[in-house]
Amino acid sequence: MPSSRTLSWHGSRCPAAPPPACALIAARSRACRPPRVPPALSASALLLQVLVTGLLLPLILALSWFILLYFFAGLIIILAIVLFFCCMLAACIWLYGEAGLYTLDALDGCARSLHNCTISTFAASGNGNVQSSYLAVAVVCNVILVAYVLCLCCWRHQISRTIAIVRECTAVFRAVPLLFLCPFIVMFWYAAMSVYLFGIGGYIITQGAAVWDHLTGLMSSQLGKNSTLDESRADFVSNAADSLVSRLSGLSTEAQVAVLLTIHVVGFVWSIFLIHACYYTTIAGTVARWFFASKRDDKPKSFGFGCGVISVSAWCVFYRHLGSMAFGSLVMTIMWFVQAVLHYLDKHTKNQQAANPVLRVVIKCSRCLVWMLYKSIEALNEFGYIFIAIEGCSLCLACRSVFQLLERKGAQVGTNKMVGGILSLIISFSIPSLCAVICFAWVTIEHGDVMPLWPAVAVFASAFLIASGVTEILRCSIDTIFVAAFLDLDAHGEPLYMSDRLMRGFGLPSQSSNEERKKLNVPHGVTCRRRRPTTGVTRAGPETYSADDTRDGRVSHSPHALRVTSL
Repeated sequence: MPSSRTLSWHGSRCPAAPPPACALIAARSRACRPPRVPPALSASALLLQVLVTGLLLPLILALSWFILLYFFAGLIIILAIVLFFCCMLAACIWLYGEAGLYTLDALDGCARSLHNCTISTFAASGNGNVQSSYLAVAVVCNVILVAYVLCLCCWRHQISRTIAIVRECTAVFRAVPLLFLCPFIVMFWYAAMSVYLFGIGGYIITQGAAVWDHLTGLMSSQLGKNSTLDESRADFVSNAADSLVSRLSGLSTEAQVAVLLTIHVVGFVWSIFLIHACYYTTIAGTVARWFFASKRDDKPKSFGFGCGVISVSAWCVFYRHLGSMAFGSLVMTIMWFVQAVLHYLDKHTKNQQAANPVLRVVIKCSRCLVWMLYKSIEALNEFGYIFIAIEGCSLCLACRSVFQLLERKGAQVGTNKMVGGILSLIISFSIPSLCAVICFAWVTIEHGDVMPLWPAVAVFASAFLIASGVTEILRCSIDTIFVAAFLDLDAHGEPLYMSDRLMRGFGLPSQSSNEERKKLNVPHGVTCRRRRPTTGVTRAGPETYSADDTRDGRVSHSPHALRVTSL
């Protein structure tokens, strides 16, 4: 029989009650321990943190960026240009060091570890000529750096105009704040198309033979039945259709599935390009409507939150310009398909390229040229969409206007693209990085038993998509405002819709300069120069300004010189 102070538990003997000191220590530990949260509440709190830091916080940070650009656009753009130059210079120095042109004694441990990691990576991949590869990349990076410096020296005046355009873009977001929510719309359509891609793709993989039989039967029953053709031509088309169906029916099951998947993927890519084209044209139409809403001397028009102007722009795209969007998307899809074919050939001819250096050079050069052509057509299409949104023309006429713009203002277009790309790069990586760090710290503090890495990765991906959408709106706004200003000058000679801050950035006389011209009784379009003699104003030749003039115009605001030239 156990004693009164002991109990039997699974055959072992344990005390009936702990000593008083042990009871006190256990009570204190239970009091200091945080209350246990139910798993459902913990998961919901974690999901709320991920949604706040992955959806709401990127919008707040993007708004903060645009507020900073409104007040400090010039300083931020100059710092961004200098930072990009420093990064490229550091990359060149590091690549030349890896190429063996100098020793790594001056580098720290981090650089040494990176060097060892890259060397081991190349050694694992079987590349024995590592330093030659580094040297080639370093030379290319050096050429890009020299070209970048030359562009900065040649485009210094264009950079000041780009600063004014960027500051004007912040005014667009202030007048139409719903532009910040447009990335969510395009993300929804991309997600829907992704569901379509994997759903229909899985169906094709599992039911490939049945789908192929259905399609071939449909082709044989429908092709050749055209009432507009005469009997002989209808028989020829019918025989050609039967021959095509018989040849397709002779393919193996794997080949049939591959053909169906190729058609499915190409259609998916075409749909993605079509969504992007409609989205880009809608943004361009919204910015253009804001620009031409009120004249320079009138009171700025209020758009509320911008729901009306965005809806009108979207309806105009879908109702009038869907054919142009589909055509531009088809061209981009064809270029993407050519790139995919060249990538497939490059991947499956590695052995032949190793034995034949000429074949390797041909394939690599072909991929490079096709990529350059792809990027050129992409930029041409984007400007074409802007002209479609402003002028309401077709894509072919819009592309002709784009070539005229590049012929007359190519330097300014290049500057806008360069500055917009640098700003997009900084904003697109600063916002998701900060959101991921905040999510990591928040999850670590609130949920100590949860690994914070995966929520931070999910937040980084979501914030990156939102930031990329916002920066795409910024780049579209920069190009749209420049094109609208170009058309304003080209149509009226003297700006009619440009604001005073944009005119000052373009080197044109603002409202205050026009008031001074009225006091001096100088007509519009005539340049006056005030000289040092105190006997009145001496005019020096009637020089007019217009958008056709390609000289680099500036306005001198000194008290002894007032000179007006063209854009």
